[in-house]
Amino acid sequence: MKLVLAFLPMASALLMSGCGGSYEPSNARELVECYKTEFDADPSPAVAALQAKQIVRAGSGAQFLRFTADEATIDSILARGFNPINKVTFDQETASGNAPAWWRPLEDKMSLFFKHPNWKKHFGAGSQSTAYLACDADKKIVYFLCNVMD
Repeated sequence: MKLVLAFLPMASALLMSGCGGSYEPSNARELVECYKTEFDADPSPAVAALQAKQIVRAGSGAQFLRFTADEATIDSILARGFNPINKVTFDQETASGNAPAWWRPLEDKMSLFFKHPNWKKHFGAGSQSTAYLACDADKKIVYFLCNVMD
């Protein structure tokens, strides 16, 4: 049984109490765990400036990530089954009042938008998730969002 390690520091206590909340890690170890939760490996040396925010509400969760990476890293993420979408769809489907202040993909002039309709089973076999990724034309800045429903 593989649990979502990055959600555990904040999520376990909140879920056990029937509550929800958000968590923005700031230390390097916890940021690496957030990245690893989504991409199943530690970030490569090409990944930098990593930011993360996790939100857990009864039966659902979300993880926002922002980082810089080289084109090869981004291409390897996209090769996991992401499909291109347009800017309007990305904006509509990722709009959230819970987004962190640094979540600014449109303001940062992202020009490539992608969606993975069945990303991972974060909360077990019955859970569903959708992932979104936006990057700039030079593929150096990445915005990633995963929404999970139990």
